[in-house]
Amino acid sequence: MRVKLLWVGLFLGLALVSIVLTRTLQANPVATETAHVKELLSEMKTHCVGRYLFDLPVSFSLSTGTEPLEKDSWIAVINWPDRTYKTYITSKRMYYPAFEQMLKRREQELRETRTDNPLNMPFLKKTWPLSADMKGVVFERNLDVNSNDSVRTLEAYLYSNGVAIKLQKESINDLAPRYQKDRERRGGETNYIPGDLEKLRELFSRIRGRGKDEIPNESGSCIANAFIERRLNDSEQEDITHLFSSENLPGFDVEVNTNNFQCDEEGILERAEDIGEALSGVNARIIHKGSREINLLKASEMLITGPKPNNDYPVYIFDLYANEKRGSNKSPWVNISLSNEGNVNIPPADYNQEELLIFWNAITRTVRMRPVAE
Repeated sequence: MRVKLLWVGLFLGLALVSIVLTRTLQANPVATETAHVKELLSEMKTHCVGRYLFDLPVSFSLSTGTEPLEKDSWIAVINWPDRTYKTYITSKRMYYPAFEQMLKRREQELRETRTDNPLNMPFLKKTWPLSADMKGVVFERNLDVNSNDSVRTLEAYLYSNGVAIKLQKESINDLAPRYQKDRERRGGETNYIPGDLEKLRELFSRIRGRGKDEIPNESGSCIANAFIERRLNDSEQEDITHLFSSENLPGFDVEVNTNNFQCDEEGILERAEDIGEALSGVNARIIHKGSREINLLKASEMLITGPKPNNDYPVYIFDLYANEKRGSNKSPWVNISLSNEGNVNIPPADYNQEELLIFWNAITRTVRMRPVAE
């Protein structure tokens, strides 16, 4: 859902290269598990991400889905092959009165927004209700104050089980008389609004708020704070990201990204030689790379470390990938990453490299498909 930069400035040439390990960690000579690591791993909790489950120490909390909805920190993307624009999703736990007040403020804000060109007024075109059994609304508005109003944004909100869920997608309506010449040039009119509204309402009918530690036992995918029931057909594409952090491992994030459509032509291990050569040019190196079989999943991993200019702390990027070449509902593409790439000014919690390897092995060996997820 978002491209991971490999040490900004240093690994710019590798920014589009996904990174992972060399042989199984069991084959890597690492130190015996220390009391330091044992304490960190003493109590684990299961998390649901997309169609997968994996375990993390209880000190780790989900960072995704905690930002205010207006920041548009998207946690998932849905794409339908018959639609031009993708649908973006975010969520936040919230009391219902606060949700109602938020919608009132947002509607007032949209009504008061002025466009640069008076012909594009009003900015808020229409407020659409959801189904009678749903709490929420869809605002049909202009894309922004500068754009012609033939390009619209459908900004939708749903409240379910203590969770506010926001969906947003672009759409088109060029039925206004001033777009007649454009319609004639294209040979027809374009109005995606009715169809896109139906798509959003159908998606909302399959989304529900999810308890903090709830692991669903039905077909579908977990997103932060919520769950999306699976459609009967497999044409819906989903891209989901969760980010976790812990005060007990400062500076490091665990990120899980999964989708049901990605099919890479080459796996990470097939690109290892080129990656290694590029890393050597910046005094970085691959600690470990190789194949693993984890709970019936065929996986590849690569662990990288290297220096950061003007910094005393090394950068670590550990990655594991499964189903690199066969992403689908039955075998979703997934990447799990442990990295201090974006937090290199924070001391790495006095954990040495061997201890980080032990921690990495402990969390990645818990990855498994959630039963009945597909």
